[in-house]
Order: sequence, then C-alpha cells, then structure tokens
Amino acid sequence: SDVCSSDLFTSALTAFKKTMNDKLVTIANNFHKHMDEQIKGVNDACLRWFTQLKEHCDRNGNDISALRTEFASIWEENNSLKERLSALEKSDEYKTDHAFRLQLIAYNIPETDQDADREDCFFTVRAFMIQKLGISENDANYFPISDTHRLGRKEAGNIRPIGIAYIQQQHRDFVLSRAKDLRGSTLSLQPHLSKKQLEVKKTLLAKRKDIKEVDPRILAFIGYRRYKPLLLVKQN
Repeated sequence: SDVCSSDLFTSALTAFKKTMNDKLVTIANNFHKHMDEQIKGVNDACLRWFTQLKEHCDRNGNDISALRTEFASIWEENNSLKERLSALEKSDEYKTDHAFRLQLIAYNIPETDQDADREDCFFTVRAFMIQKLGISENDANYFPISDTHRLGRKEAGNIRPIGIAYIQQQHRDFVLSRAKDLRGSTLSLQPHLSKKQLEVKKTLLAKRKDIKEVDPRILAFIGYRRYKPLLLVKQN
C-alpha cells in the first residue's frame, strides 16, 4: 500500500512538474501578450494542483513536506521568470526590437533630388506603394506613416535605401506582403531588422549556403515569423 501510494505521489508530482513546465514555456513564448493573464493562470493552476495533491496525501496519511518543498521551488521559479520578463520589457533592447517591428526598408528607389537633400520621402514612398506595389491610391492614403527618410550619407551615384515607419502593424504587414510584386526588378522591400536580428540573419544566410552546397535541389530561403528572421527549408 505504501509503495502504491508512493508511486501515485511520484506520478502526480511528475504530472504536476510537466504541467508547470508547459505553462512556463507558454509564458516565455508569449511574454509580450497577456502577461498578467498568463501568470495569473499559472498561479491559479499551482494552487489547484497543490490543493488536490495535498488532499490526496492527507487521505493517505503521508508526509507532504517534500511536495511542499517542490512546490515552493516552482513557485519561486515562476516569480523569478515574471521579474525577468518584466525587466526585459523595460530594456533598451526590447524597446528597439519592438520599434523595428513597425518598420520596412525599400531599396533602389531613385532619389528624386540629386543636387540637394530636399527629397520629400513621404511622397516618394507613397508613389512607390501605388506604382510598384499595386496598392490603390485610397489605401495608400489610409495607411498612416509616422516617418520616412533616406538611410546613410548622400553620395554621388549611390541610391540610399528608405526607412519607412508605419503607425499600425497591420498596415506595415500588408505593404510587406506586396513585396512579391517586385520580383524580377531591382527594387526590393524588406523588414527593418535590429542589430541583433541582423546578426541572426547573417548566421542563417551562412547556413543556407551550406545547405545549398550539400544539395542544390533543396529550397532554402530566409523568412520572417513574429518579426524575426528564420531559415525555411523545403525539399524540392
């Protein structure tokens, strides 16, 4: 009976730890959305599981001190995770990455004023959206842009890219989705990546090269998920 009871406790504790780990992973992957709701859900689940296990142990007359210690450890880990995520949201790195999520970079759009730096990039970008991306004039007017400017120093014979910052994520994503219309031209439109994300992309491009050298038939290309670069591989 004691052995069976011990097995039940071990199984219950294992299930309890697995459930807690799953919920902590969910919080880590979605910390920027519904943080308070997720953590409250974890806390509520902790209390429910602890209550159920405590009642089961009490019915069998066994010592639950070990279970309490394990629970306290997980509870402490959960609170530590909450503090780290809160600190991350306040960090300069998070703020920078978050700001870049609303931005795009357009390449090889001719500069309309070669003699003086007086180009109105807003109208240049608007014309680019209508003429090259096939976005209607009404939609182009509807998509609010907070800032547009050429990137880098003006040099003769060099076309500087244009940074475009949208106010709403859905408008930025819609414009980016039309980048496929630029295939076959010298123009291109890409997400504006932070320094950290550019380093990730550089590493992924090196891996893509290695994959293509092994088998040129494999389709490998850089994609973006949750505004971060990733390597997508498909067997042709």
